[in-house]
Amino acid sequence: MTASTLVSAPRPTRPSAPIGSLRARLRNFPLAAAVAAVVLVFVIVAAVWPDLLAPGSPFAINLSAALQPPSPAHILGTDESGRDLYTRIIHGTGQSLLIGLGATAVAFVVALLLGVAAGLGGRVADAIISRALDVFFAFPVLLVALLVVAIYGPSVTTQILAIGIGTAPGYARMIRGQVLAVRNSGYVESGRAVGHRYGRILRQHIVPNALRPLVGVFTLGIGQSIVWAAGLAFLGLGVAPPSPEWGALLDAGRAFITTAWWLEVIPGIAIIVVALSVTTVGRYAQQLLEGATD
Repeated sequence: MTASTLVSAPRPTRPSAPIGSLRARLRNFPLAAAVAAVVLVFVIVAAVWPDLLAPGSPFAINLSAALQPPSPAHILGTDESGRDLYTRIIHGTGQSLLIGLGATAVAFVVALLLGVAAGLGGRVADAIISRALDVFFAFPVLLVALLVVAIYGPSVTTQILAIGIGTAPGYARMIRGQVLAVRNSGYVESGRAVGHRYGRILRQHIVPNALRPLVGVFTLGIGQSIVWAAGLAFLGLGVAPPSPEWGALLDAGRAFITTAWWLEVIPGIAIIVVALSVTTVGRYAQQLLEGATD
């Protein structure tokens, strides 16, 4: 599934649906969305209060317990230094979630500026920005991110900027298309006809209605950014060990994939589950938002 499949036609701003209708939608909350929401609550708690779920230190070394498989003493096993993998995954949640949220936010800020400028700036501005986006869009996200990381060095901040810059062109093209569709809509023309100022039309009609269909895309972007960060780390360009960031765990675990499978498989499962959960909840949130304007 690509992010563009989540974009629907822009809708005018309308009064919200009755409370009873919203309650009915919440009562019909799909099981998959409910499970995903529970997972996200757990992830948020782990990111904000890791000591609540894993009181130990993620850096505590115990060589006598090195490379132990999952057991009652260490439910997810230990690494080559005897550090508890469960504790490290819990304490690394904050960094991984920060990278996902930060990279997606950077991408959308850049995309919003470029997309709105292209959609409202006239033919010349649209042509220049669109051609530039086509050039950048031709390069794979990972290649752009690798270039940025190679220049500035691996760190959480660099990963956020690298992934944000790499994914921004795709979002900018979506926002441009939404802005063009909204700009030519009837309710915007009506606002102009009754004398509303351009700033008011932009603030109340064009931007909200252009961005509303992209709620699901934003949440999908968070999951994708976490996966991209893991990919950079797997190539040795992520956060340096002994950080418990999930991508760093993948990078460290690949040396033991044949002897200690849990060091590679379990962090990978954590990344996949969180990415799927964010996407599922985001898609359902977008359905609720669209239903509220029906």
